[in-house]
Amino acid sequence: MNVYEERKIREKAEEDARTGSDSQRPIRGYKAQMIYDDEYEESQRKMQYVEDDPFYNPDGSNGKIVLIGVGILAAILIAVLVAAAIITVQESLVIYAVKFQYCVYVAAALTTLLMYFKGKGANKSLNILFYIGIGAVATRFFAVIVESREGVSYIKYVQAGGFWNLGKYTLLYIGYIAVIVGVMMLITFLIRKKKSS
Repeated sequence: MNVYEERKIREKAEEDARTGSDSQRPIRGYKAQMIYDDEYEESQRKMQYVEDDPFYNPDGSNGKIVLIGVGILAAILIAVLVAAAIITVQESLVIYAVKFQYCVYVAAALTTLLMYFKGKGANKSLNILFYIGIGAVATRFFAVIVESREGVSYIKYVQAGGFWNLGKYTLLYIGYIAVIVGVMMLITFLIRKKKSS
């Protein structure tokens, strides 16, 4: 028996399984009968699975819908986790900036001096250190903003406040830091222009 004959037997078995009869079952040939019987049983098993599966769709579009739904759910979950992480990190950054404020001031002064005199605004590594140092000072002063608005120290506010209060100030913090970074980039640009001319 060649491959073509075997494929024809399998097609007939699938067709018979769909109609529920065995009219095309080969009468002779043990091997042909075995191929037919195996394919017939497999086709019936597939059809039984399809009848039991409420989400089965022969054109396969349900799989796409499920994948889109899982993708949307994953995107929402990731966004919530990132927001929670940012809120937690912002709280920790500000608390450490308050706790180690003298170190923050010294580091900001050193990185500013290094960037101005050594790097002249053109050394990217020293510029990044400058951004980090000034960002730390800006973070320290963010606590002053919160304290002036809320009337209590930042640490007490964090301990007494809830997740949503931190979320509100996290949005303010993100905007605040974005403005500070923009100003610092402008400063390094101006220093680079001044030192190059």
